[in-house]
Amino acid sequence: MTTMNEFNKIISKVKERKELTEKEIEYLVDYGKFVDEIEGNDHRWQKEVQTIIDIDGELYAIDWMRGLTECQENEYDEQPYKVKRMEKKIVKIEYVALESEEEQDNE
Repeated sequence: MTTMNEFNKIISKVKERKELTEKEIEYLVDYGKFVDEIEGNDHRWQKEVQTIIDIDGELYAIDWMRGLTECQENEYDEQPYKVKRMEKKIVKIEYVALESEEEQDNE
């Protein structure tokens, strides 16, 4: 179990862009101030996950791999990096049936 003092050291390392250990990254994913989680592609034994946390008002992303079986461990190999929240509009294209020619002729 990590103490509050140790947690603050991890936060300081993130802010100073110092490299974190896998255990420190795991701790941030589990106990950092959670904002969002985006699941990515499935692989044979793992799923891509991006966890967004808030550190003193700044957003950081942590990319990691979630084990998909009870025998597969999670992997925390990627260092946290700063991100910003952006909203994007997505255009969805649909095709709808036209009225039949008979219905058009009767109008």
